[in-house]
Amino acid sequence: MMRRLSFSSPSVIVSDGLGGLCEGGQAWEVVDSTEKAPLELVELSGSPRAMGRAYGESLRDSVAALAELRFRNAMAQARLYGGRRLSRDDLLDIARRCLPEVQDFDPTGWEELSGIAEGANLSREEIWAMNALTDVRDIAAFGFEGEEACTAVLVAPERAEGGTAFFGQTWDLSTDNMPFVRLVRRRPIDGPSTLAVTLVGCLSLIGLNDAGVAVGTTNLRATDSRPGVGYLDVIHRALGSRNAREAARRIESAPRAAAHYYWVGQTNMAGSLECTARRAELEWTSGVRVQTNHMRTSLAAQEVRGTPMESSRHRLERMEALLAEEGGVSPSDLRRFLGDTQGGELAIDRRDFAGISTNAVVVIEPGEGSLSAVHGPASEGCWYTWSV
Repeated sequence: MMRRLSFSSPSVIVSDGLGGLCEGGQAWEVVDSTEKAPLELVELSGSPRAMGRAYGESLRDSVAALAELRFRNAMAQARLYGGRRLSRDDLLDIARRCLPEVQDFDPTGWEELSGIAEGANLSREEIWAMNALTDVRDIAAFGFEGEEACTAVLVAPERAEGGTAFFGQTWDLSTDNMPFVRLVRRRPIDGPSTLAVTLVGCLSLIGLNDAGVAVGTTNLRATDSRPGVGYLDVIHRALGSRNAREAARRIESAPRAAAHYYWVGQTNMAGSLECTARRAELEWTSGVRVQTNHMRTSLAAQEVRGTPMESSRHRLERMEALLAEEGGVSPSDLRRFLGDTQGGELAIDRRDFAGISTNAVVVIEPGEGSLSAVHGPASEGCWYTWSV
């Protein structure tokens, strides 16, 4: 049930996820809907350039299809919400202005991006813009309500039932992106091995490394967007850290292109960073911390007018209410809460409301070295667990 693809330097394995374990002991074959199947696992090893080239070549058609889809989505949203008519060339021009910052910020990530472009037969600008399209869009215009619908939860040791921190979030974006979601395991020659949920041809989005460092994100909108590095560049470099404090420093010091919320952690700490392009506020929590898609710190003064949207407020209040009902919180509790559908189109778990769905849901337990995920809404799928 596993396909092996041969390349001259790296190794890449694309599997159907049978290495994952469905909670409750279900085997994958029992799941009779492809929408409920585990995430396809892509395994890469070698130098960054070689891993990228193998990644792009093995999934070339999917990468090209996703790139076209994301460009069309961005241009349509610019017209609908921002009143801006952007062409593909406009988006690529923004990418060209950002690439020098990307190369300087993380040469290792740059090498992998370059390899992906070579393997997929696309330009670096196209690959980077596909990775950072939320940031490219925010540089071009503001006011895109609807796509940002992620809910992140940090459970610090003091509130964790087992005494070690763990983390989880939904990842919501356009429903038509769902076939392109993948789980990618990277085993580079230098640096930690990582396991991350992302899209085909993209760097890390929500992940864990073998040093026990976990990183994730939700989208925010601020008025200081600029040419800079994309949020996946930031996360990918943070996952190369040996501890959560180092990961937080890398996020804080990044020349970010646009606003995002980042969370970082390991077994004994949970960190929360609200960031605009130019400013960042870091908080180490001792309880639980929920973040949706509006700012909760003094940086809120820089939010785009119209934020927070109704869904963001609802999801924050609903998750905090669910967590308040518990004493010590367990990973099983969090998996259940992330599948909550109360509120319909405003819910934590979203099912194609206005073209937006929960594309994946993730819970990371650094103490176990594990990442659990559902492909699609948690209320409709099955949780599988992989080891980093």
